[in-house]
Amino acid sequence: MLITYIFLIQLLAGTLYAATAGTKQWQYTGSQFREYYEFKSSLKAFYKVHRVPLTWHDARTRCDREGAELVAPETYEEVDMLKSVLEKVNAHNPSLFLGIHSLFMKGNFVTLSDVNLEDLSLTWEFGEPNNIANNENCITMNQMGRLADTDCNSVHPFVCKRKAKNMSWNNECNTHDAAYTLAPSLSTCYKLHTQPKNWTTGYDVCKAEGGYLAIINSIEERDFLAKLLEKHPPESILGNFGKDIIYIGFHDLFVNREYRTLEGQTLAEAGYNQFAGNQPDDAPPGERCGSIFRNAQLNDAWCDRLFLFICERSIKKRGKAESLSAQ
Repeated sequence: MLITYIFLIQLLAGTLYAATAGTKQWQYTGSQFREYYEFKSSLKAFYKVHRVPLTWHDARTRCDREGAELVAPETYEEVDMLKSVLEKVNAHNPSLFLGIHSLFMKGNFVTLSDVNLEDLSLTWEFGEPNNIANNENCITMNQMGRLADTDCNSVHPFVCKRKAKNMSWNNECNTHDAAYTLAPSLSTCYKLHTQPKNWTTGYDVCKAEGGYLAIINSIEERDFLAKLLEKHPPESILGNFGKDIIYIGFHDLFVNREYRTLEGQTLAEAGYNQFAGNQPDDAPPGERCGSIFRNAQLNDAWCDRLFLFICERSIKKRGKAESLSAQ
């Protein structure tokens, strides 16, 4: 009896192997694409629900900064998944923004990948689209899985999506983002953003990437950042803006000249408070945000100016990275 049972198990295993041989099999071996994203194996994608309502443009930007895309459902199964999300949203007549718009040509709705709405398995709500006030260029989905056109400046919850196919992984820094570089002795990773932003937008970008504007805690860390900047000389960076000032994570926005890191420490408590010569100078109309020069000495800067910025990710706080592969 035992021999027969073992034989049946082996036969079943062989049948399953034969049925899958020669086809691409998706294998997810890690715990997550990034924090708060949930992997749906049947949809071969990661999803994150944003319950705080944003405008369509802000929702699109949020997903993009997280390395994902504002969802545009491609199958009935994905529509059902989004309907289940809406059941859990605590709002009156809730609806989700979708990654579909007609901003390029009035009435021509396309996804963020320029796929025509007509090519998707989606259904309009009765009476939609109606283009009220000739100002409804974005799309929402209601609890029944039906669509309505709406003002892009209205606010709704939304879902970000990252397809698993061909997704690479930066094992050293435990992120999908290959632009992060590990400083081994510091157990920290850094990314220089060469697309300039103001300080608050840089803060937002770093947070969306799962990090924070860099905080210098030692001379060793200062020297590493200086070497990182050497690899990106001003002439190698496109654009007409100041490339010798780089935002990092300190400020005096609460009390003038009382500099604090994003973690609330004074610069001395953080471990590094070496300003460049004649700095800080609080140049008019007021420099309230933290930055460094290319030698990584500290500087105060105007918060609204467009500068480079550095994001930091501490790998000490995160678990062992796993990979995602298509076999």
